[in-house]
Amino acid sequence: MKTIIEQNNETLAFLRNQDFSKAIESSSAALKCHRSLQCLAADSEDGCDEYAYDCLDQCMLLAELDVPKTEANEGFIYKHGIMLPSNAVTGSDATTAILIFNTALAYHMRAIQQQEHPDLQKARRLYEIAYGSYDLDHNILFQFVVINNLAMIDRKLRNMAMTDEVLGHLISIYMVLVDRGCELHIRHVQGFLVNVPSPTNTAIAA
Repeated sequence: MKTIIEQNNETLAFLRNQDFSKAIESSSAALKCHRSLQCLAADSEDGCDEYAYDCLDQCMLLAELDVPKTEANEGFIYKHGIMLPSNAVTGSDATTAILIFNTALAYHMRAIQQQEHPDLQKARRLYEIAYGSYDLDHNILFQFVVINNLAMIDRKLRNMAMTDEVLGHLISIYMVLVDRGCELHIRHVQGFLVNVPSPTNTAIAA
């Protein structure tokens, strides 16, 4: 498991340095290694998921966060890879979700950098897999950023009807975060309002 954590840390470094092709290679290697260990853990019945229910959000909230400037023509995309905790365990669905998200993010960022639509489609599929790989009822931040990034891919692919539907759902989640006073969560997604049409944006801000 130590190897996977180290490999994931390399992925995060490549993402920060905007070397997205190497980030894809690194994250894919980490995911492949984890899947191999999952198979071994399943065979030996030693695999377990000992994380707290909200572990995905906790991994995100504990990370140091530099909020990048949001480009108006790009919209808000959550660009931060997620670090694996030191107590990450083999066979954990949470570990799987984090590794898949980081791989999706690497493809997403390379698609924007190189204007490659095939990478957008790969990123979209991986985000969808990440979304379905763990119980997100207690991980509202992870749920939010995955849905948001999917919406930005749909917007890029001109699937505007789907984008509007998804953004409507995100507005509801955002309001829940505001009502609960989840300041740390909101800091991670504070650029989100640029994705929302102006009249709705104004209403939320008020």
